[in-house]
Amino acid sequence: MHKIILASGSPRRKEILEKAGIPFQVVVSGAEENLEQQGLSPKMFVQELALIKGQAVAKEFVKSKEITYIISADTVVVLGDKILGKPVSYEDAKKTLTKLSGNTHSVLTGICLWQIGGENSGKAVTACEETKVVFKTLTNEKIEEYLACNEYMDKAGSYGIQEKGGEFVDHIEGDFLNVVGLPLNKLISLFESEFNFKLIIKNIENTFERK
Repeated sequence: MHKIILASGSPRRKEILEKAGIPFQVVVSGAEENLEQQGLSPKMFVQELALIKGQAVAKEFVKSKEITYIISADTVVVLGDKILGKPVSYEDAKKTLTKLSGNTHSVLTGICLWQIGGENSGKAVTACEETKVVFKTLTNEKIEEYLACNEYMDKAGSYGIQEKGGEFVDHIEGDFLNVVGLPLNKLISLFESEFNFKLIIKNIENTFERK
């Protein structure tokens, strides 16, 4: 017997796992997300954040009698070599979208997978998925119209590609679900290569259509 824990309160990550038909429970990590980059590359930074989030939840299951897998993740938007975090205000979101306009940025998701119980108990592995996103050139009016719907809040890069923010995107290079918030194929690969555990999932490629 085994169980899978999603150490995240993100509704987007929850929806991805649900649509894939993966049985899981949500245990929101209480880890502080105030890690400073301190010379880490953006790819290493998001993996370190994912590790910290997962570790906080893994501690709650150390006495579990069944094998428990804990999934944690962190997503950032990178323009050039600068990480653009979640917006703290309307004006902050407007500045971010203005910077992204007409440019190509990267969406990086660091994921961490822990196993508690069994032969690999205590083992944790991390990985990072990168997707390139090319934005159309946006007018100031278009940005303000989008911000008025408040969709930008709590989203890396101040937009949601699977929602109205998808209208800003010319095209992407890489995994679409990574931009949504969880690179499912990368996660499946970690389960199989690192823990010899095969997840049976539904095909969900067309279930996250842009609105």
